[in-house]
Amino acid sequence: MSSLRAWALRVMAIFRKGYLEEELGEELNSHQEMLVEENMRKGMSPEEARFAARRTLGGVEQVKEICRDQRGLPMIETLVQDVHYGLRMLVKNPGFTAVVVLTLALGIGANTAIFSVVNAVLIRPFPYKDPDRLVVVWEQLRKLGLNRFAAPLGNYYDYRDQNHVFERLAVLEYAYFDFLEVDQPERILGARISADLFTLLGVSAALGRTFLPEENQPGHDQVAVLSDSLWKRRFGSDPHVMGRAMILDGIHYKVIGVMHRSLRFSLGNSSLPEVWLPIAFQSDPRRESGHLQMIARLKPGVSVEEARADMKALAGRLEQEFHLYRGPQGQDAGYDVAVIPLREEITGNSRDGLLVMLGAVSFVLLIACANVANLLLARATTRQREIAVRAALGASRVRLVRQLLTEGLLLGVMGGCVALVIAYWSIGGLVRWSPYEVTRLFSVDIDGSVLGFSLGLSFLTGLIFGLVPIIGGARTNLTLSLKEAARGAVAVPSRGILRRVLVVIEVALSLSMVVGAGLLVRSFIAIRNVNPGFNPESVLTAQISLPEPEYRENNQVAEFYQGLLERIDSLPGVKSASLISALPLSGGDRRDPFSIEGQPWRPFGANRTPQVAAYMVAAPDYFRTMQIPLIKGREFTMRDVDGTVPVAIVNETLVRGFWPGENPVGKHIMMGAPRERVPWLTVVGVVADVKDSGLDSTPIPQIYAPQFEIPSRSMTLVMRTHLEPMTVVPAVQHEVQALDKSRPLYGITSLEQVLSETVASRRHNMLLLGVLAALALLLAAVGIYGVISYSVAQRTYEIGIRLALGADPGNIINLMVRHGLVLATVGLVIGLGSAFGLTRLLSGMLFGVRPYDLTTFVGVSLLLMAVAFLACYIPARRATKIDPMVALRYE
Repeated sequence: MSSLRAWALRVMAIFRKGYLEEELGEELNSHQEMLVEENMRKGMSPEEARFAARRTLGGVEQVKEICRDQRGLPMIETLVQDVHYGLRMLVKNPGFTAVVVLTLALGIGANTAIFSVVNAVLIRPFPYKDPDRLVVVWEQLRKLGLNRFAAPLGNYYDYRDQNHVFERLAVLEYAYFDFLEVDQPERILGARISADLFTLLGVSAALGRTFLPEENQPGHDQVAVLSDSLWKRRFGSDPHVMGRAMILDGIHYKVIGVMHRSLRFSLGNSSLPEVWLPIAFQSDPRRESGHLQMIARLKPGVSVEEARADMKALAGRLEQEFHLYRGPQGQDAGYDVAVIPLREEITGNSRDGLLVMLGAVSFVLLIACANVANLLLARATTRQREIAVRAALGASRVRLVRQLLTEGLLLGVMGGCVALVIAYWSIGGLVRWSPYEVTRLFSVDIDGSVLGFSLGLSFLTGLIFGLVPIIGGARTNLTLSLKEAARGAVAVPSRGILRRVLVVIEVALSLSMVVGAGLLVRSFIAIRNVNPGFNPESVLTAQISLPEPEYRENNQVAEFYQGLLERIDSLPGVKSASLISALPLSGGDRRDPFSIEGQPWRPFGANRTPQVAAYMVAAPDYFRTMQIPLIKGREFTMRDVDGTVPVAIVNETLVRGFWPGENPVGKHIMMGAPRERVPWLTVVGVVADVKDSGLDSTPIPQIYAPQFEIPSRSMTLVMRTHLEPMTVVPAVQHEVQALDKSRPLYGITSLEQVLSETVASRRHNMLLLGVLAALALLLAAVGIYGVISYSVAQRTYEIGIRLALGADPGNIINLMVRHGLVLATVGLVIGLGSAFGLTRLLSGMLFGVRPYDLTTFVGVSLLLMAVAFLACYIPARRATKIDPMVALRYE
């Protein structure tokens, strides 16, 4: 207890320094006067008594120092002194301080911003109960290459009731709804779910309640839970919203709850649901109804591998009992079930891209650190006299090292503070422009982990900065430095070597980054030159959907769309108009198995063509409007209506794979396996391949059916115009309202914009890595410039003598430039070696270009050498302007 009290008194002494100093002085004076009085009583004169008292007491200042050490915390006080001195030195050199802090802020800020995204997506636990035990369950047809597809309701019942590894197995099914509220129709994304989904996630409603089990029964399912955003936007944050009715697709639902703002759950969809509805569970003996995505919670102690084994065995039993997904002649399609951890499912392929970007900004930070280290080395050289004087006055080497470390840490912390501001302002733009849709599902911000990461970088870089000049001057003879410092700047050979090593590192790192950026640029150019299979110029697209309650019969759907096309075709500025159920390049995986009459199912046809197809429904004039070439046969016409022979148009890839060298017109085809009461489709035409899921995707079979023969309620309008596409939007909306004022148009955009969005991720990666590479190249150039400038300053006297003796200025330039280009060449060789290894990490982000593309490597090398030459030439040219008389007086 006494020791604790003593430490408390020491800590308090730090904050009562003035008072304690005054008290100490009074106490020593009082003690001295007592000794004087005692000596005078012994018969001494006043002068002799005072002299004897001082001799007995000792040196007053020495006594004070002893007392100070005993009452305070010398280590902390010394640290405070070092910090105070370091701040004074940094304020004394504002230009140097500003450059270092800004350089650090850019490097640390970029790292912090990218790490905040990586932290939110890949590291931070999901805001659900025990998120590591959440898994996603998908059905598979491995022999047909289908690794993820939704399950029908009947299969879900068996998975739910017969598994031995899940606490709960919940399902959801996304759907878009027309929300009608006060004559303001709006298209919103919703999710139909099993009532136990929210319980499985461990989340509750902010207002009201979530679903009850009985609300998954038919007739009890007309209730709704709102998202926080929909509640605020359309219900004005009304706290009494429970019990209010909302109309979705013409059906009335009663609001029973509002979810928390923090619930950002979405599975397989880049957008967040705005309304949650219960699924009406019905009997599904034929296992054909529903396309359900399944999410489960593992039982305690059950691993993902154990769950996979259990579900694999269950899938085998179901396949044996029900012969799921068999081919035309009973072929096995490789039915199986995949169990995937929730984080792996949600993050998808964004992981590699985010880690590449984090690696890139780490390179920028390393280059920035090398530049700052060079600045500190140059500054340490100019401070050699100061350090020598302090050492001569008794400062220990430990104290000098501690002072330099303190200054480095101060610079690191100052740079880190500015970096946090830069990161804060950058995060919004990163998320807004990010091509990774998963980033929009998470709250990307500066939390404790990000703050710790940023501060850790700040202290680490500060520590390095403090050590670099110490290492550079570790063998410096202080006595010699003190003598030579009197004549001018002191050249420390070890520091010159270290500065050159740092420049070589900068060049090597910047080369790797610029090569990576160059590969992405070439990849982007290659993908933009890909033919999408259609002409996107001057095409307007818009989506529309007809709810089943109001358009229950197929003839009602057909009449609406026929009337709409007639109206739009008559609009001024519209060349032609049509409909398609799924717009090219609109994303999503629409691959399903198909059957060919007389042929068995097989994984691949000729040319490794998979026996899966993208199935779409199209109206007449679709191929003409999109300018998709017709290769053989005919297009759809208005005669292809319900009641006629079902027909289809296929693409070239399907023909090459399954009817090579044959005329496909007249062949019969069907989506899925042959089934009773489902007719075969007769092929009447062949069209060119169209890019479906992306410009970089390999074409797969595509099957088109006529809209008015098999009407689809949700369609996309495509209109080729004489004008700028968006100018005809008001006229199109007017025609839709004239037919049905409660039907909103949504997803209105030009086809060129759709095409641009398909390459958004590549554009984003290219621009981000390009900016970082340009920054790295600039920093490397600054590093070379700094070394040559420093060399010129150090050799001013030598250059002056050379010029005085008649040396040619060109030789001086060659001497300086050669020195810098040697460093650049060494860095170039090292950088090429590292780039060959690092570019392999970019292979998944490249298209139409190899990771070892010779053109890119040679071009970047020449660019880097040109930049290095320029960075050397400028200070070298300046060296030739030195006045020999001034140079001779330089030292």
